[in-house]
Amino acid sequence: MLLTKQRSLILNIVKNMDGHLSADEIYILARNSMPGIALATVYNNLNALYAAGEIGKVKIPDSADLYDRSPILHDHIICSKCKGVKDVRIPDFLGQLKESIGEEIDSYDLTINYTCQKCRKTSC
Repeated sequence: MLLTKQRSLILNIVKNMDGHLSADEIYILARNSMPGIALATVYNNLNALYAAGEIGKVKIPDSADLYDRSPILHDHIICSKCKGVKDVRIPDFLGQLKESIGEEIDSYDLTINYTCQKCRKTSC
């Protein structure tokens, strides 16, 4: 994959971020280093990086997709109130799923909804 200056910057932002950011949040960070970068450029490069397996994407119902520095298959828990996202690793989940349904699995998307500790305390 060809790494243009823009793509390299965007990949660097995603790989060095804590947590999961939306394209708009990545765009704001990218503008700090490259003020002339366009939002469309950020979206196009995020999609290309995801398609190339360089980064992951978290699809959140009724909200913007978030990008993940890890392209390795893993799951997420999402706070129903603040929409905060955390990584979850369920050992051999894919194997358990295959065994449970008796079929080969091409892919899956598991999202677990919960209320995070902060929201339980502060009623976000």
